[in-house]
Amino acid sequence: MLQSGPPPGRETSNASPPPAAAPAGTGQVAPQAPAANPQTGLVGNLMVMAPLLIMGALFFFMSRGEKKKRAQLESQLKKGDRVVTRSGLIGTVAALGDRTARVEVAPGVTVTMLKGAIEGLDGGDTVSSGKPGDEKEKPKDDEKPSTEAKKKK
Repeated sequence: MLQSGPPPGRETSNASPPPAAAPAGTGQVAPQAPAANPQTGLVGNLMVMAPLLIMGALFFFMSRGEKKKRAQLESQLKKGDRVVTRSGLIGTVAALGDRTARVEVAPGVTVTMLKGAIEGLDGGDTVSSGKPGDEKEKPKDDEKPSTEAKKKK
């Protein structure tokens, strides 16, 4: 009842003929037919991997500059520097370790964080109109403007 033939849904007209079998008892191996798809060899693998290798090289070379800047910043940090963290906290470096730094964010409040979380040195807040010598002092958050400053306005 079993029929020999191609599986259902496959046409026999597109199928390649089976390789010729060597005569029995001769000990010879029948020659293999060449691959139907020429992209299966080394060239095909390189065509697939080339874009991946290019993207990997780009990521590697682009991140080198950032790593150099980060290493330079971490080596220049010293106790007493005013720094800005990635989360936006501004504080003063109280102590430095190999991987960590203790940053004082408020009087008496120190936070231990990784050096990598420090974004850079704080440049400070300056309010200027662009003319030299025309800088106005900005009152601190906890100070009220003086009465002289109110009269000028």
